[in-house]
Amino acid sequence: VSFEIKSVSDIKSIADNKLTAKVTGDFTLRGVTKEITAEVKAMFLEESEKTKSRMKGDLLSIRASFNIKLSDFGVENNVIGNKVADNIEVGLNMVGTNAK
Repeated sequence: VSFEIKSVSDIKSIADNKLTAKVTGDFTLRGVTKEITAEVKAMFLEESEKTKSRMKGDLLSIRASFNIKLSDFGVENNVIGNKVADNIEVGLNMVGTNAK
């Protein structure tokens, strides 16, 4: 599974340290690639006593999600039957730091 970003658009500041945007890129699953646009939320946190308990340095948190149809990527529900829908939401949650 991979996602290669091609463009970022509709960047909107929603607070001093938060923004939203749309990220368009190539999503690849099982060798099949499709262009996907994901809604992204980003939040910047300067290092503080509270953030140091998680990670040293300033933090950047990014959350994104988008929907795919598993059958578009050659994923069959033969083994798991009706327990997993063909249409699913893919979510991403990551936090990075500038500390070395």
